[in-house]
Amino acid sequence: MRKLTNGLTILSLLFCTLVKIQGATIDSVITVQVEWYDSIVVKESIPIVWQNDATYPWTLTSKGRLKSGNSNFAYSQSELSFTYSSEYPTSVSFDYSVDSRYYNSYYNCLKVEIDSVSRLSYDPNYDSSTQSVTYWLPKGEHTVVFRDTVYGNTGYSSYISNVKVTEYPGATATELDSFTNACIVPVTWEHDTNYPWMYSDNRISSGNAHFANTTSTIKATFTIEETSRIRFYNYAKTEYYTQGNGLLFSINGKNVYSNNVGYSYGNGEYYYMVVDPGTYVLEWQYNNTVDHSDNYAYIEDLSITQNWTEVNITPGTLGIEILSKENVLQDVEMLRVSGEMNADDWAIVKQLSNLYAIDLSDAIITEIPDYCFDGWSRMQYIVLPDGIKRIGAYSFRNTQIMELSIPSSLTSIGKYAFYGCANLLNVEIADSSSLQTINSYAFHGCSGLNDIDFTGVTLLETIGDYAF
Repeated sequence: MRKLTNGLTILSLLFCTLVKIQGATIDSVITVQVEWYDSIVVKESIPIVWQNDATYPWTLTSKGRLKSGNSNFAYSQSELSFTYSSEYPTSVSFDYSVDSRYYNSYYNCLKVEIDSVSRLSYDPNYDSSTQSVTYWLPKGEHTVVFRDTVYGNTGYSSYISNVKVTEYPGATATELDSFTNACIVPVTWEHDTNYPWMYSDNRISSGNAHFANTTSTIKATFTIEETSRIRFYNYAKTEYYTQGNGLLFSINGKNVYSNNVGYSYGNGEYYYMVVDPGTYVLEWQYNNTVDHSDNYAYIEDLSITQNWTEVNITPGTLGIEILSKENVLQDVEMLRVSGEMNADDWAIVKQLSNLYAIDLSDAIITEIPDYCFDGWSRMQYIVLPDGIKRIGAYSFRNTQIMELSIPSSLTSIGKYAFYGCANLLNVEIADSSSLQTINSYAFHGCSGLNDIDFTGVTLLETIGDYAF
């Protein structure tokens, strides 16, 4: 076998055939000079190494196509191959066609193998038009073989052109810096070693769309010194009704959110999270179960901010104080209150429809009213003050609260108070706790809550039915 490389060396290919047509003999000699790299391979391709058939070599036509060399040799094969290596996922694309004339088109067949696996077997069936195809391959070394098989002395050939191997190395450091320009702290990224995420149009997308039963992961690490909000938009899609495809999001190794498209074509939404000072590792992982270009996930609009609205109030002035700093009540997303609150102030809180964090550590209150945040899917963060006595019934039902610190002054947790808070992972009870009553269903449906340490609780008298 003769090796042909992608260099700029001018090769002279001599193609000699003896063709018989209706009893006459015609000698046809074609000499072609070709720059293999420029003429056979698309310029944007990574380097590849060719190997031609020693017996029936492929040749270059005047139209810039590679042509199989066994067209007049019955029951023969002409094989052409190339190899390449990449540390990233790649795609291999090319155009192909096979001669076809009337009833005996089946005499000629083009087969393509990649790494000894059959990928294409093309019998033209009266169609000699040019087709295009693309295959996606994982990182590593690959061999692509084109094999033309002739079953009769037909004069038919197979043709290959526009060969291209494209690498997908993932988002660059510069692109990721641009992606995180809305973050108030530096972010360090870590790519998936097999299927790195890619950057385009200010979003990053999973890198395993064409690879069945794989995962594509990207991690972001940062440190914050003040309680902050993490926000991003995420979208996960699958082309087929296939279970198992979806995007998982975890923080410091704990899964806190999933966008599981399941039997859906796609789903996109914003996710919010409030975190206390510390170092955090965020991880996005897309699980793909089938080979399809429309199976992917992306994230965009990532931000890490500290957008607290801070107010110091006297009873009944919460609304006035907020509007002195914000245009409308709905602009408040993170609220920090100091001073005494009354029923009028709690009525204002009920109007903060975009609120997802509230810090009451310096507020003067004795209770969280019944139904206060009931069903608020955005609510994630609450800090309770010393001096509070009661958490009302249904007050945080079906919210996204992740952590809860119970002050020593608290005596009662109302029924259904934290019912269905699936993201509640940790409940801490202060030493010398005054807690006496946990009413029915108070923590029922908190699937992420494994246990609560009651070591410092000595006054507890009542735990209602199905409280946990």
